[in-house]
Amino acid sequence: MFSIALTATRIGSPILGVIIPVIILGLSIVLTLMLIRHFIKR
Repeated sequence: MFSIALTATRIGSPILGVIIPVIILGLSIVLTLMLIRHFIKR
């Protein structure tokens, strides 16, 4: 077996790795609920 050393280049602060996914997840949940309500009314 052989190991590969990967070096990750960080762009911006590490907290963005938490904030951005939370925003995307929240937006997707809100849009999903709006779609569900839209189709229930019809």
